Amino acid sequence: MGKIASAILTRPEVPSKQRDRLIGSVLDKGLAGWVSRHRQMGLIADTETDDRWVTVVVTAGTWIALDPIAITPIIRLRNDLIGAGEAISKDAEPPDFYSVTVQRQDELGDVISAFNQIFVQITEAISDRKQAEAALQGSLNKVEEYSQKLNCLRQRGRCSTVYGSVP
Repeated sequence: MGKIASAILTRPEVPSKQRDRLIGSVLDKGLAGWVSRHRQMGLIADTETDDRWVTVVVTAGTWIALDPIAITPIIRLRNDLIGAGEAISKDAEPPDFYSVTVQRQDELGDVISAFNQIFVQITEAISDRKQAEAALQGSLNKVEEYSQKLNCLRQRGRCSTVYGSVP
């Protein structure tokens, strides 16, 4: 048997021991090993009953393949959602979201885009409410001041000591 020059089962970031173990398992127990030993084409009609289908390796290989394209982005988006909630609840500046840097053209990209859009809408709505609240507080302060001046007009003698001369 020859030496494996490359494999599509794993990605380069997988430690070499783990990669070698996965590939070795496929070559020892899996369909690839069977084909190599029997020197003929192999077909697996039912992966649940055929011993040549190595489920652990397929599961690990699937995990390894999906990690950079789905699992890690979903975990990072979850962390962004948590960070967004914390920033909003603590009235703090938003953190640097991972999802802002992602440009995907798939369903996950649509979800990430929706997250960014919703976060912007929420922060703008909060900002608008704060401005309205400040304007209302300013109006309330003016009404209270006018109310006090009116009370002073009714009690003209005491007003000059508090507000100076009242017209």
